[in-house]
Amino acid sequence: MRLLVKIIERKEVKAEIEKLNEKLKDKEFTELFNKELEERRISKEDFKRHFNTNGWMLSVADDKYYSKLMVESGATKEFCDLQWLQHITNRIEYFQKNKIQQERKTNDLLTQFIKN
Repeated sequence: MRLLVKIIERKEVKAEIEKLNEKLKDKEFTELFNKELEERRISKEDFKRHFNTNGWMLSVADDKYYSKLMVESGATKEFCDLQWLQHITNRIEYFQKNKIQQERKTNDLLTQFIKN
């Protein structure tokens, strides 16, 4: 039963990686993703090894959020991978939205300043 759960969760992780790869085609998303990895001190190579080859990379496992997920009782590597990927993706999307909103506010302020 436990093996079946791991197989199902691994498929979910692969699906999440596919979604991430689609989003990485966007240049701005890629820049924010690379910045996020850099802030978490995770190299691109470690990221690829951890998620694509189903390895266990210490730089990913040492991440504060990933470590917190591992502490949860009954948490498998697949569960942690899935939750961590979703967390990172949501953070980047949030920053992307905020950046757009900030640009709009700046443009509005500049327009208003020029009018006055």
